[in-house]
Amino acid sequence: MFFIIRKGNAVNEKQILVVDDEAELREILKRALAACGCRAIGISSAETALAYLALPEGRGIEGIVTDVNMPGMGGILFVQELKKKFPHLKVAVMSGRLGNEEEAILAGADIFIPKPFTPLSEVISRLKNLFSST
Repeated sequence: MFFIIRKGNAVNEKQILVVDDEAELREILKRALAACGCRAIGISSAETALAYLALPEGRGIEGIVTDVNMPGMGGILFVQELKKKFPHLKVAVMSGRLGNEEEAILAGADIFIPKPFTPLSEVISRLKNLFSST
């Protein structure tokens, strides 16, 4: 899963691109982020997220949240590509697999969030803390 954060239209509003191969999780996260004042858009792959970042609509992106295990380009490679092409972006990585935390941090992630994550409010709080300094 990926969240791509950029400044939205309202004061202090962040626009978040939620990229995950699981549509249900994308929707849950979009609603949760909307509840804390963020605008969220869903996308289903890392490849599409990279293409989005290259578009004019992708300018102003401030950060990303990604799952490690996805079809196609996985989260670790995605983080590495992001850090090469967009080193200013803050990146949060989520995973339910043991051992992914060290790999994610070495790839350039700013924070790691283990899954399953409950309560969801704790995850949202950590993401807000990470991206509020941008």
